[in-house]
Amino acid sequence: MKTFIKHIAVVLCVLVFSGCNKWLDVKPTDQITQERLFSEGIGFRNALNGIYQYIAEGNLYGRNLTWGLNSALAQDYIGNDISQEYQNAATTFVQTDPAVLAIGTNIWGNAYKAIANSNKLINEIKGKDTGLFQFGNVEKKLILGEAIALRAMLHFELVRLFAPSPAQDLSGQYIPYVDKYPSYYTAPSPTSTVLQNIQHDLEEAKNLVAENDTILNRASLSTKLSTRLVGTNVAEERFFSFRMMRLNHVAIAGLLAKVALYAGDVERALSEASYVYTYGPSGTKKWWEFTSSTNAAGVNIYTKFADDVLFGSFNTDLVADITAYKGTTVRYRINKQVSAWFPSAERDYRLNLLIPDAVVSTDLVSQKWIATNSTGTFRSQQNTFAPVLRLSEVYYIYSEALYRKGLTADALTILNQVRVARGKINTFTDQSESGFYNELLNEYRREFLTEGQTLFAYKRLGKGMQVSSTQLIPMDERFTLKIPEGEFIN
Repeated sequence: MKTFIKHIAVVLCVLVFSGCNKWLDVKPTDQITQERLFSEGIGFRNALNGIYQYIAEGNLYGRNLTWGLNSALAQDYIGNDISQEYQNAATTFVQTDPAVLAIGTNIWGNAYKAIANSNKLINEIKGKDTGLFQFGNVEKKLILGEAIALRAMLHFELVRLFAPSPAQDLSGQYIPYVDKYPSYYTAPSPTSTVLQNIQHDLEEAKNLVAENDTILNRASLSTKLSTRLVGTNVAEERFFSFRMMRLNHVAIAGLLAKVALYAGDVERALSEASYVYTYGPSGTKKWWEFTSSTNAAGVNIYTKFADDVLFGSFNTDLVADITAYKGTTVRYRINKQVSAWFPSAERDYRLNLLIPDAVVSTDLVSQKWIATNSTGTFRSQQNTFAPVLRLSEVYYIYSEALYRKGLTADALTILNQVRVARGKINTFTDQSESGFYNELLNEYRREFLTEGQTLFAYKRLGKGMQVSSTQLIPMDERFTLKIPEGEFIN
């Protein structure tokens, strides 16, 4: 297999900051040259925002990596009520089908385009004097750190989809780690090397953004949804607002914990997860919280349970794009196994996010991807982003790392904190290995239903997915996408 990474010219758009509910507005008719883009500090802001806008589209976080392909592969939906290409990938598992190969090619190509643009930005900013930036070295480090974190995060998405899990094959060479610009050809690296590079990048990025996020502009994170989701109207402050939609210090630490656990590095996962835990409602800082019972129900429900989102991918047209893609022939009804995931005898606020299907009222669909018409505070803004990393997932990582270290009682304490926050009134007490992992995977099911993260918990653990009372799907090569052969990225 040969993978060619072509020289990609960075052509990004001027971004106009406007409106209290929008952090950027892309004007694609005003394309500018690289020289002009990087001649001023504002150009680096625009370039970074352009990458975030690009990854929010349907081929990446706007569909495939969240409610689309990843959720279909996780068997979140009734198999014949999803788009045909997803049926081929997730129901019949014909990964060589042209439509399935096209999905993989689009993910691969768009991810590497975003990576190339990140590398271009990294190259350009490193040599610039801090005086070019309005807020000097802090701003320069922030932009550099986020670009490095974007590069790492996108490589992680690729290695999870296009390579077997590390537990199955750690030395196989499946994807290239591209950290240079331009890169005309980069050979695939062993999965172990790719994961090491991801962790190295995330560690650097976490340190680079720390001064902005934890000292100078900490209020953009610590004052919860009022700044993380809504932001400020002060023009010179808007770039430093909306930190939930950017790879902030805490989100990067959470990604580090996630990558470390996927790589089998329990000690690193434990360290990073425990650090993120301090920012949660049970920690000392309490910058994040879990959505309250009041906001987790009724006509004014928080459709994305936004309070604990560490990072979300922002797209003002997200709901419109989803509606257009689904069309009228399929409705993405939830797998009928949902009754086993949400036992009727147990209270669980996450069940409130599922509503009766408009046609088959005995089936359910998710509100997460349907526009809310509520005018209540923080409601309409939840139409505009796809959750990518939640505090709850870091709690699960923390719990599992504790369990694998033999601290079973502590592990159950952390796991139960999420369960209680989501409305459960019964305490989970089974410390056996089978009992713990069964409940952990059930929690992934309930928490990330149609968000695209459940698949990788099963893949990492090599656990088969029980998709009906009689069907168990083994976690094998069917859940690893075919790498585009000789793929050129244009």
